[in-house]
Amino acid sequence: MNSKPGERLSRKKTTAWNLTLEYVVIVISIVSRIILVPLYLRYVPLDVYGAWLATGNVLVWLTAIDPGLSSILQQRIAAAYGKMDIQEIQGYVGSGLLLSILISILIIISGLIISNFMISWLRLPSSIDTGIILHAFRISLIGSVLMIFSFSIIAVNRGFQSGIGVGSISAVMNLLSVGVTVILLLRGFGLYALAAPSVINGSGLILANLVYMRWRFHKGKIPFRFSLNRIGVVSKFMSVTFVARLANVVSKNVDLFVIGRYLGPEAVASFNLTRRGPEMSQMFVERPATAFMPAISHLTGSGEMEKARAVLLRLMRMMIWLLGIVVGGFIAFNGDFVRLWVGSHLFAGQTINVLFCFGLLLSVVTISLGNLCFALGNIKGNSIATFAQAVLSLPLILLGAKHLGSLGVALAPIIATLAVTAWYFPLSFSRLLKLKPEDCRAIGRELIAVLTVTVPLTLCGVMFQLGSWSSFSLVVSIYAISYVAGLYALSANLRMESRHVFSRLSGIAKPLVQEHANFK
Repeated sequence: MNSKPGERLSRKKTTAWNLTLEYVVIVISIVSRIILVPLYLRYVPLDVYGAWLATGNVLVWLTAIDPGLSSILQQRIAAAYGKMDIQEIQGYVGSGLLLSILISILIIISGLIISNFMISWLRLPSSIDTGIILHAFRISLIGSVLMIFSFSIIAVNRGFQSGIGVGSISAVMNLLSVGVTVILLLRGFGLYALAAPSVINGSGLILANLVYMRWRFHKGKIPFRFSLNRIGVVSKFMSVTFVARLANVVSKNVDLFVIGRYLGPEAVASFNLTRRGPEMSQMFVERPATAFMPAISHLTGSGEMEKARAVLLRLMRMMIWLLGIVVGGFIAFNGDFVRLWVGSHLFAGQTINVLFCFGLLLSVVTISLGNLCFALGNIKGNSIATFAQAVLSLPLILLGAKHLGSLGVALAPIIATLAVTAWYFPLSFSRLLKLKPEDCRAIGRELIAVLTVTVPLTLCGVMFQLGSWSSFSLVVSIYAISYVAGLYALSANLRMESRHVFSRLSGIAKPLVQEHANFK
């Protein structure tokens, strides 16, 4: 039975707030994972830090026990909200939170068992205090479990198109975590300073989002009742996504563990820190697709597929423009960045850097299109493709590490992606949106324009050897300005988007100017 809830939030405003506040969270994450790394290395020995990064892989493996429940909840609740079906909403919320509690319990039990064997698996040198590594791992395990449970509550709120509330909570808690990390490091807590903040972050996210969820029920005039009438549906979806997510999480988070085992903890640090910049930039580029997911599911629930098609084509163009400057920029300047940031001895080499950048390109395209296909309801197909890629990637990483070292580990996921998802997700996206030949040609024209600008600029950028942060900032700024100017000259769509932005800003500014003149 369908019943009409009360207030419904604008999809456009929700997506804008989602994107804005998620970028705020990313900036805070960059502070933690980029800017604070020299501080970490000052208070935590390099070999201990490398071992900690390797145990982080094990921790992420454990989170694979979560079968992607939060993504399922977000998609199903958003679609039910689009149909304005209260009984479905109540059923998905109640079923989802119960299953999330059970999953969290299973993860913490599994983690405590695995922690007894983890140190021997890593074969850490005797010079490292393994007791500190083990205790920090268990603290971080608790924090990770709290975070996983919070994701389900956040998914419910996102399904209600709640952008500003969820984003604000995440921004505040992440900022608090960074502050706690710095304080603990300065007070001499060492590795524990990197583990403990996750407990604070997870606890705060759970409590704040529960309060916010209760308020959203009230504002939407939806009875605050939890039902288990959708537990069978959610369990069926989880049975499809579980194996795929398990294989995907392990394959994407086995590299540091394998490098630590075969090449040592210092090699782990070099590999990870060289990849850190491209990895963080991936969050920036793929975030728009993630922010659009609740709105796209809501559009499909309300039957507005033509509108979804127009929105997503526009989104694809913007992501192509962003990828050009990000991938080209890191090929040209990541070596200088790492040398200035943490020292030349921790740069893994330009060949591996180029592989990271090409992997970034493939990863952004496949993950973004995969997320959008998931939001459009292609849950089973996504899961099969993801599973196939993961199964292929695992042996390639092991063989690569054994025969080619870090180079082989960087190359393995690229081969697996090209073999499976690099063709499947674009094909699936085209089919779901019923793209026309002219749509594909338009996307092709944007790709050609981006390559025409990016390739010569990147070749010029590689020739520079930058010895200070001032010269680095100057050259990167010139690169960025040249890219935007060149693409603006070649892309009619970019010129159209620019005019649209300027007209919006002008529309905002004119009333303010008039008000100021009247006041005078």
